[in-house]
Amino acid sequence: MLVSMSLPLEELAHRIGFLATTVTKNWFASLREHDLPYGDISVDVANHFTHLLARSLLADTETEFHQHVRESSRLFWSERYPLSTIVRIYQCYRYAFWHVVRPLLPGACLSQETLTTVEAHLTKTMDDAIVHSVHFYEESMKQHREDQEEFITELHHDKLTILGKMAANMAHELRNPLCAIEGFLKLIKESAEGKADLESYVEVVMHEFSSLNRQITGFLSFSKKPLLTDVTELVSVEELVDDVECLLIPRLLNDNISYETQITPCVVAGNKEEFKQVLLNLLNNAIDAVQDSSDKQIRLVVAPKADRVMLAVENNAEKIPAEVLGKLFQPFFTTKANGTGIGLSICKNIVEKHKGTIHCESALEVTRFVISLPRVDEYQKR
Repeated sequence: MLVSMSLPLEELAHRIGFLATTVTKNWFASLREHDLPYGDISVDVANHFTHLLARSLLADTETEFHQHVRESSRLFWSERYPLSTIVRIYQCYRYAFWHVVRPLLPGACLSQETLTTVEAHLTKTMDDAIVHSVHFYEESMKQHREDQEEFITELHHDKLTILGKMAANMAHELRNPLCAIEGFLKLIKESAEGKADLESYVEVVMHEFSSLNRQITGFLSFSKKPLLTDVTELVSVEELVDDVECLLIPRLLNDNISYETQITPCVVAGNKEEFKQVLLNLLNNAIDAVQDSSDKQIRLVVAPKADRVMLAVENNAEKIPAEVLGKLFQPFFTTKANGTGIGLSICKNIVEKHKGTIHCESALEVTRFVISLPRVDEYQKR
């Protein structure tokens, strides 16, 4: 209740309530004038807001206001009105309300002090309504985002489950012939001793075989029952980068790509072969991305920060569209003509298995894949 009840105040509240239809008519006219939507706001709902304002002069209507504003916010949300539109709708109401009500105040037989209090109270009540409406609307937006994220997570989980089943089947189809190939390669290598050319050829084949084996192992990492035992060790990031660079230097030189590194020595814990697979995948993707650039540039940055190690693979290819950026790590999503869509999914799976995170950020000047991993401190290394 605003002030102690008085007949003039009761009369003013009654007159405001009586003019609710006029306020609504003026409000809708203002909305049309400003080209704002109002088709889903019924006359009864609009009138009720004015009646609540009138009654708030005599009684506590806060609970009713909250309920009314919450229902209005649901209506606005169902139409997906922008927040700016909602605020403008309420501003138009404020204008329409005062256009009708203000001329009543001088003849209300109330003291100037009471009139000032009445005006301040009505203004504050309308302002509170805007605040609560925006708050309820944002709650709806937040819940909607959470529902979407939950759906995406479930969808991602379903894809990984399918991928895991495929991986388990692949194990039986590929592991046995690969073991046989590896065995015969070793026999050929022993037979090639002393024959330099033949030995070098076998080394190339062995290297490619190891690369193929790592790729299959990475694919199998999606399986709930991995076939290979995970090996956890302390890994020097500097040495890891050296190993990967040895495999990529020929391609970098052949494609005339400027390659730069900025590495601060640090150590992480995990499976070195899996880390190598992630780094190889990101750098190979970067090489693919810059193929159409006139000035091909790739940069690898490794920097320890507090208890984390930040590793970034950067390139100067075209900016990745936002709609593509959000799907990069989803299984089977690819923008390459001959891509499988599992490379970045495998990377994400490996990084997260090592309690890390991976994300991509892309602008006009640079596209950057950033990995964050737990850092091993000096005490742990000893």
